[in-house]
Amino acid sequence: MDHHRQYRSIFWPIVLLGVGAVWLLSNLGYIQAIDVGFLVRLWPVLLIIIGMDILLGRIAPWLSALLGLAVIAGLIAVLIYAPSLGLTRPAELNSEKLIEPIGGASAAIVDLRLSLDSVDVTSLSSGENLIEAEMVHYGEGYLNVSGEAQKKIVLGTENLPSGNTWFTFPSIGTGWKTDQYWKIGLTDRNPLDLSVDGSLGSVDLDLSKLQLTDLNVNVSMGSMDIYLPQSTDRYDVDIDGSAGALKVTLPAATNLSLHLDGSAGSSTFTLPPVYDLRIEVLDGGLGSMDLPEGLNRVSGSGDAQEGVWESDGYDAATYKILIIISHVGPGSINFR
Repeated sequence: MDHHRQYRSIFWPIVLLGVGAVWLLSNLGYIQAIDVGFLVRLWPVLLIIIGMDILLGRIAPWLSALLGLAVIAGLIAVLIYAPSLGLTRPAELNSEKLIEPIGGASAAIVDLRLSLDSVDVTSLSSGENLIEAEMVHYGEGYLNVSGEAQKKIVLGTENLPSGNTWFTFPSIGTGWKTDQYWKIGLTDRNPLDLSVDGSLGSVDLDLSKLQLTDLNVNVSMGSMDIYLPQSTDRYDVDIDGSAGALKVTLPAATNLSLHLDGSAGSSTFTLPPVYDLRIEVLDGGLGSMDLPEGLNRVSGSGDAQEGVWESDGYDAATYKILIIISHVGPGSINFR
């Protein structure tokens, strides 16, 4: 006879009931609205709580119940003390337009520190401005500029926790949409060294007409679509996929070197119709990888994901795309 007791946790029912009640009170205005982005950044705490529930719940169900009550009490405490912690939402949306002219600059270093907002980045096909940013969001935007021959530009949001912007818990049926957005235009007349911190938002980077010398991207936990430009001169792209969803469209007739840390997110690369490609995988990790057809394996063996793959004639090609994957991670990497 099996005398083992079946593990039945009552932690999650208690947490779901508590979160539902807190969410309802927030929508009704009885509890302060707080920065959801701040809470999302605490996701590692959830892993700790799940582990504690597994350990305590197997000892006694009432310990699991106490843990659930403690989690709800902690959430309510955060909401109560939100004003003193700086987590409350500002009263209204701000609309801003920030502009920096090219002036005497021949090149620029641009650092875009994004947030939860929806962001579109495109090229400025004409005009005398190096950057134009239209922002509708909570808080206050800033555009810091230094240098003359090579301008250094930093665009972001101040008076908010780093990497976050503000919005309330969404009401039932509204989803996670907000009225916040950034529309950023960058000059196509000057070479740019571009850095983008995607944070938790949805980002569309149409860089297809820009003169990139370097691109550094942190996808974080949001989603990001990147359209890379053609270039006879080789440029470097460095992407940290983190836990977000990444889509990269690679151009034809270009020279670029792309370094990817796939991390826990999903990464999809759309290849041009004709390409000369080399893929180097340094650490296969725990994730999945779907390589394009027609590549020759020049190092590595068996089912191991580590190795090097090349298209025919890569060494002698005029235009080369090199992709170095430092770590596949628990996510997925796919080529189309």
